[in-house]
Amino acid sequence: MNRNDAIKLVPSEPPGRNSRKERRFAPEMRALRAQGYTFEAIRLALAFSP
Repeated sequence: MNRNDAIKLVPSEPPGRNSRKERRFAPEMRALRAQGYTFEAIRLALAFSP
């Protein structure tokens, strides 16, 4: 194999642990950011979610 044949790895999952609670809220987090909420406000909302 030469340099032109280098294999590129492309993970199917985003980085970090798959079990993180925040992953299930990703769409809602993006929507809140689009509405102007700060990361701190979103973090606090996550802290009090089940």
